[in-house]
Amino acid sequence: MLAPEKASRVQGVVDNFSYEQKEAEQVEMLQPSRQRELLLQAPLAEALHLGGYRIVIHDESATMAMVRNPAPLVGAASPCHAELLLANLTHARVYAHGHSLKSLVILREFGPAHELKQRAAIPIEAALTTSPKEEQRTPEAFAEDLERAFLDTIGLFARARDKAQDKGGKAK
Repeated sequence: MLAPEKASRVQGVVDNFSYEQKEAEQVEMLQPSRQRELLLQAPLAEALHLGGYRIVIHDESATMAMVRNPAPLVGAASPCHAELLLANLTHARVYAHGHSLKSLVILREFGPAHELKQRAAIPIEAALTTSPKEEQRTPEAFAEDLERAFLDTIGLFARARDKAQDKGGKAK
């Protein structure tokens, strides 16, 4: 989840054609409270093949230093649990490729002794379908598109993770 101080503005957009740093878009609809609402509506356990898991959304934001530590972020009541983190949520606009919502999705699964059993970290890019030209895009359409892309990151992550496992490899 985005840290509250960063939630009102998506990180700066770099136009790869002109290499100019663009003013970041105001993205009120992806405040942490809206992210929580969207994630609670999503079929996370099914998409991530975590049948039987109960979904708990935490209010605290994690730092990357916390994620690198093999210990669970919070004390879990259940002996086996998983942590899903969406880091570096960024709206990107790239010349000739349109615009997208990028995120680093991290899934950490823990065993009965709270030991880290598996970690998958995959960068995900969900395409936005509204026109990147601001004069052709209504704020409402852009908000809906961002929310759809935000939820698409879970399915895209699950497919990428499954593909890596099918090849016998491991996601980093």
